[in-house]
Amino acid sequence: MAPPRARPARRPGAEWQGMPGGSDHEVALRLADEGLRVAAETDFLMLQGNVALDRAEVLRLARRPAEARVATADALEKHERKEHAIGTRRARALLARPDGDDPGSGTP
Repeated sequence: MAPPRARPARRPGAEWQGMPGGSDHEVALRLADEGLRVAAETDFLMLQGNVALDRAEVLRLARRPAEARVATADALEKHERKEHAIGTRRARALLARPDGDDPGSGTP
């Protein structure tokens, strides 16, 4: 009997990043939510944390800061459990900003 095959370790839901700037945030959020569902089926905490950060970015761009903070906190929890220093540092930096803007995004 063949062992089960793993899904590809890519960031599902990251397709929204290639969307034009004026695209519908609800479409992007649906893609990010689908990414969360797919990532949750895996044991890859780093992937789960990265997808949660993707979702937080969509929410931030949709001007939904409270929900973005919740998604960022979820990402932080995943990255801390994985002991992924870069993801942990990025999530903490996002949570530390009062406006929720990504320090690496170039937005004021």
